[in-house]
Amino acid sequence: MRCLAAIALALGLVACGSGKTTLPTGSNDEVVIPVDGGGGGPGPAPVPVPVPVPVPVPVPGPFPGPIYLEGGVVATFDVEGELFSVWVTDEDGIDELLDLWDGVTDGIPDGFVVEGGGQDDHNGPWTWHLDNEDFAIIAADDAVGPCDGLPSDVEDDLDGYLDGERYCPKNAVMIDLVDWR
Repeated sequence: MRCLAAIALALGLVACGSGKTTLPTGSNDEVVIPVDGGGGGPGPAPVPVPVPVPVPVPVPGPFPGPIYLEGGVVATFDVEGELFSVWVTDEDGIDELLDLWDGVTDGIPDGFVVEGGGQDDHNGPWTWHLDNEDFAIIAADDAVGPCDGLPSDVEDDLDGYLDGERYCPKNAVMIDLVDWR
């Protein structure tokens, strides 16, 4: 038996070559709808209808796959809509992040920029990360020089930051903290 599969699948209908489409009602009854204008003929040939499929759009910021880390914490910061993450293994840095997360203190992240996405690419898709052993939460007023900016600013001027520059974005807000200890 020939069926109008494209339309039937899209609408959840059962359509067969009888020229009628049946709509299951959830009981033993069926609603019958003529598909050929009511003349009883086989109706028009089915035409495949393309169904749009959502496509992921890349968004700047760290959206790494599964992270398998030990002995530290990963904190994610939002800087005016751009995200970056830090992997911190230094106990003082971990304590500062926990205090910031718990609201005990306020401040901004500060650390030396290092090439690469970091341990298990925790700061991917950026091609840099902050040094996990030299990290601190500092008062925003203590941020000096060119260390302020967006994560994309660091990416755009990576060579300059790799020459010993620190990154300390004044508008950073911690939005996530995962303890891997």
